[in-house]
Amino acid sequence: MTLFDNKICHLTFSHTDCSDVWKLYFPQMRTFFSVGMDHFIAVDQAHMELPKSVTPLIYEEGQPYPQRLLTCLEALEGREFVFFDHEDMFLYDEPDYQKLAKYYDLMSSGHFDHIRLIKGGDCQYEPVPACPTLYSLSLKSKWIFSIQPSFWRRSILMDVLKANLKANVWELEVNSQKVVKKMGLNAAFSYRSGKRRGLHHFDNDVYPYVATAIGKGKWNLGEYGLELEPLLEQYQINPTRRGWF
Repeated sequence: MTLFDNKICHLTFSHTDCSDVWKLYFPQMRTFFSVGMDHFIAVDQAHMELPKSVTPLIYEEGQPYPQRLLTCLEALEGREFVFFDHEDMFLYDEPDYQKLAKYYDLMSSGHFDHIRLIKGGDCQYEPVPACPTLYSLSLKSKWIFSIQPSFWRRSILMDVLKANLKANVWELEVNSQKVVKKMGLNAAFSYRSGKRRGLHHFDNDVYPYVATAIGKGKWNLGEYGLELEPLLEQYQINPTRRGWF
């Protein structure tokens, strides 16, 4: 299935410490997200567990998260857009491919610079008339920027990162709220139906994924046990090695 052109690629951020999660992430995404995008992974070193279909982009271990990600985005020169995720944010069911293609069309035509695939955070928004399931985020929102599966205009994401190069991933999310408001980020989020999951976000059947499978190094069975337990068994991953919460 080919839904996208060659102006966009898929970039997954990871680390070899999470190579056990790859055993789940890659087959799940191969099953539900084989949509014709070139797939790159931002990682600290090449690893035998990486599929041959995925191209590693190597960052320096000693760099903070924003610098690591920026280094890999810079290596994608020639790509105008990226679909960005982490290795513990994998699909557990089939997404709405036509909606995803429509989102990308809106990005390509200049309507948005960023579309995240989750509803969450303290935000103000309005429906996008041209695309039911899509909501335009007001710059008056308290929470706009999130590290979640998203479509990004590559240059814009790079600008956000450059404003907080020394932050860790949690500081990056907090500090970037002011950054994206100052730059006037034209952003939206996707939501059609789905229950509240935890305190801060909702499931989204347009892109049904785990957000997120790992927290502080442990499996998130408290929020996603129903989805994770059969997958851990299917891929023969022993959760006791990491532990869970």
